[in-house]
Amino acid sequence: MHGRRSSDERGFTLIEVVMAGVLMLAVLVPASLLLAGSTKALNLNQAKVVASNLLSGVLEEDRVAVDAQGAAAVLGWSGSPIAPSLPALSSVKVGGVTYTLQRQGSGWCFPQLFEGVTVWGDSPTTDGATLVSGEPPAYGEYVTVSWLGGSHSLAAGQVFATPAINSAVSHANPPATSSTCPL
Repeated sequence: MHGRRSSDERGFTLIEVVMAGVLMLAVLVPASLLLAGSTKALNLNQAKVVASNLLSGVLEEDRVAVDAQGAAAVLGWSGSPIAPSLPALSSVKVGGVTYTLQRQGSGWCFPQLFEGVTVWGDSPTTDGATLVSGEPPAYGEYVTVSWLGGSHSLAAGQVFATPAINSAVSHANPPATSSTCPL
């Protein structure tokens, strides 16, 4: 009673199954690699956003602290040469990732003219720059935030204007002879 099968009930041949498998692999492997790369890029971008926000927060905290010191103290900033006190930095853990905040440098910066552009720089000047006369120096800082063991990092710098009260005190001026600008 088992008669012959008709041609429409035969099924797939081994060659057809193998070719279908190869075609599926040819599509699925690149798609999974693309998905993995996109996920990695998304995680890195999320970490950059967190690092950027932390960096902005540190710069703003420093700016507020420096402004408060300049306004509250009788002589503004103190020291020889004068300098603001900047808050200590530490590591922060966000979403399982540890971000390390570091102040890479701070010091006096002098406005300079370099190739027609005013920039902050060292005193004495280097690279053919000239000091811009009549422009006051400013105290600068350079801060970095790094994560994943330092393999990724962001950095930013800023300058703080000298409190007006310091300008009127002869012994509380920035160094006139030499200074290294961190920017």
